[in-house]
Amino acid sequence: MRKNIIQVLAVCVCIIAAMCLGGCGEGSGSDGGSSNAPKFDFGCIEWGVGTSVIEGDRVVTFGYDNNSDYDIAELSLEYKLKDDVTEEEIAKYSELKEKAENMEEELSDLTISVRVDNIVEAGGSVSDIPMNLDKTIQYYTEYDAYDLFEPDIMTVLYFKGNDIYTAYYDYKSQETSYSDEVLKAFTWSDSELAKKLPKSDARIAIVGFDDETRFHVNTYGVTKEKYEEYIGQCKEAGFTKNIDNDVDWNWEAEDAEGNKVDLIYDSSSDELSIAIDAPRKE
Repeated sequence: MRKNIIQVLAVCVCIIAAMCLGGCGEGSGSDGGSSNAPKFDFGCIEWGVGTSVIEGDRVVTFGYDNNSDYDIAELSLEYKLKDDVTEEEIAKYSELKEKAENMEEELSDLTISVRVDNIVEAGGSVSDIPMNLDKTIQYYTEYDAYDLFEPDIMTVLYFKGNDIYTAYYDYKSQETSYSDEVLKAFTWSDSELAKKLPKSDARIAIVGFDDETRFHVNTYGVTKEKYEEYIGQCKEAGFTKNIDNDVDWNWEAEDAEGNKVDLIYDSSSDELSIAIDAPRKE
């Protein structure tokens, strides 16, 4: 999962190109490998690309309907240039031209991509997710050049119980494959420092740091209301001193022992970073 604190406001969306792998239940090519992961039907992902106005700029955006049997933790899609695209065609588009001129790799390595960090439940949907140019955080804006690209690999992380599995769809071979790695959706800590915090009820919690001086966990699937509720729980747990906050995205406070909690919220991906630091020893 990525960390993205840039807040976006999508005020207009127009899905002007829709694509999908096929009807749900019709399959999406053959399965490769012998993984024990539950089978994922990519034909149940109906997705589209269009444009949205974000922070005053028109950018290319992505959305999808999850018609599968599983809640999805993350979905990403990478495009590659079509094999017959020429430098002359790229030169017609200023954004692509500038990127191509600064690339150290071959022109064929130029990509556009999108990653949807939001949890999308079975039967749910998501829209207005900005696409990025060449695996950077730069928003991709030239929709007119979209036809120069074709989908390459789609990756889906999906839930079964507290386990998260990973499936891949290769558009070239039209095959589905699976990772052997199974991730735990929710982890926490039994450390004394972590126990001072309210335990999150988020769908996903991934511990990033845990020792006697600091506990840090990233949680996902946290709505704005849940974020505000967690602030209230922290206050009830004794974090009521030296409050410093911009409640929309950040809240800090200390308890009577000097332990400091720091919350950072990203509404675009429903991600809440939770950290607690023990007081420094003189």
